[in-house]
Amino acid sequence: MRKIITTTIIILLACHCAIAQDMDYTKRIINDLCASDMDGRGYVNDGVNKAADYLAEEFDKIGLERMGRSYFQRYSFPVNTFPTNITCTLDNKVLEVGRDFLLSPASGNCNGTYSLQHFDLKDSIENILFDKYREGTNNYNNVCILKNAPKDLTYNNPNIEIKSMKSKLMHSISNTSSNKCELIFHDSVIHNTDKLNIKAQHKLIDRFNCKNVIGYIPAKKRKNRNKYIVFTGHYDHLGRLGQAIFPGASDNASGISMLLNLAKYYANRDNDYSIVFILFSGEEAGLIGSQYFTSHPTFNINNIKALINLDIMGSAEEGVTVVNATEFPRLFNTLTRANKRGSHLPFVKSRGKAANSDHYFFSEMGIPAFFLYSNGGPGYYHDIMDKPETLPLTNYSGVYNLLIDFVEKL
Repeated sequence: MRKIITTTIIILLACHCAIAQDMDYTKRIINDLCASDMDGRGYVNDGVNKAADYLAEEFDKIGLERMGRSYFQRYSFPVNTFPTNITCTLDNKVLEVGRDFLLSPASGNCNGTYSLQHFDLKDSIENILFDKYREGTNNYNNVCILKNAPKDLTYNNPNIEIKSMKSKLMHSISNTSSNKCELIFHDSVIHNTDKLNIKAQHKLIDRFNCKNVIGYIPAKKRKNRNKYIVFTGHYDHLGRLGQAIFPGASDNASGISMLLNLAKYYANRDNDYSIVFILFSGEEAGLIGSQYFTSHPTFNINNIKALINLDIMGSAEEGVTVVNATEFPRLFNTLTRANKRGSHLPFVKSRGKAANSDHYFFSEMGIPAFFLYSNGGPGYYHDIMDKPETLPLTNYSGVYNLLIDFVEKL
């Protein structure tokens, strides 16, 4: 009996070590992708291509094969950037870009001092004052800050536009630029302030050269090598907004770390189908990398048996949501049965069709494609707080094991 118990303990310890090593690798990948020298995996200082080179090296270490002469599929697109430091004060108080305010992703240059005029259009008297203000002589050093304004209200200063928001500030990427300075503040920051000073420089890059990173593991049997299970996820993020860096730990260094863990798993197995891993760039700029790939595929995508796109794997405390669950109900049933059988996650939630990640162009072509994202955690998204130290990775191993069980049943 003692021998049996000792053997059982050794097996359990071995399993624990395997999981611990897995999480060590996971955290290393996330930390590396979010490091300051990656510049937020965006378009200032070529951060996104630094990340591509790093991921190609990981593919090579894992032993993934190339489709062609390299792991890269190259393409280009326009992108608006903010490469130099941004300075901003409100009533002589220095503000922090990324925390206190944002520039609209399509903003042009900002350079000036402005007097702020506040109007709450829910107040009848302030409505009258605002109407009188609009009838007066325009002073382009004045800017109106409108609260509770109707969406169709048009009142523009040709030099600058300011939005004041109650909700959280979230940055994004634009392929175009404006002729005016466009700023976004939280209500609590700009409320009752009088004087704004702002200096920021934009740079529109007409053709930013980018690349998808693609590797695969051929099926064990030659007859099945042209049949594919595909895992995808985007490795790009928002990069820099002046001196502010958006690390993108949950979105989507976490998903890329999951893909690399899966690549390591399948690289050491004899697989029934070829397993393909596609790491897209250009997602934050409008799903550009995946759109390019579906228009210029490097293999016969009509032979994809299932595609699983992973984005925002930061915490599955409340399970995962599956986009396209209603579009491919038989596949979704296979996934939920695998979860029930293995007790991997507390919830696997169904969601319909949505153009919100890199699965979209595949499913539009009739390819069975799911997008899984995790539910729970601190909720940092498209902000400077989405960094490794705020990432709980709850139930990360549960998602990993669910995906392995799911693929085994295909």
